[in-house]
Amino acid sequence: MVGAEGEPWSASLAGCPDWQPRDPLADRELLENLKALRKLGHRPLPTTEDGQLTAEAAGLAAALRGLAVEVGDRLTDALLSPAAREALVYAVHSGLTGDPPLLHLQVRSSGTGEAAERLADRALALPWELLRLDGCFPIEEGTLDLAREALVPGTPGLTAPNQP
Repeated sequence: MVGAEGEPWSASLAGCPDWQPRDPLADRELLENLKALRKLGHRPLPTTEDGQLTAEAAGLAAALRGLAVEVGDRLTDALLSPAAREALVYAVHSGLTGDPPLLHLQVRSSGTGEAAERLADRALALPWELLRLDGCFPIEEGTLDLAREALVPGTPGLTAPNQP
């Protein structure tokens, strides 16, 4: 649950004690890295005739990867408790032989009104696909799936998926 401006967030994961994650929207360095990531992400990556990245593009790709690691680590540290991180690592490693586990990220505002909704929207729009576990991006590797859901008062929310 996303707290109103300045209020704590709350989080839960089945099998883990509830916790209060840090508000990643209050992390200035994270927000600056997100701006840089978005800016670099819109630049083309030129290739040579044989499809290899040019030297300039390779440098840009390395910078993008470095920013993605920084953003992913900051989001993971802010959102996940040690117990939640451990449970997700276990789920990812347990799912290596079948379909990846699904991390269902539900965001609900604890406040009412437009400002509270905007804050919840900003939280939901963070690049949660960049979460990192064991030094990797499990979503990129296909070992974890992510679903985002904005919970609105008076609506039931998504039902559990019946297939991968």
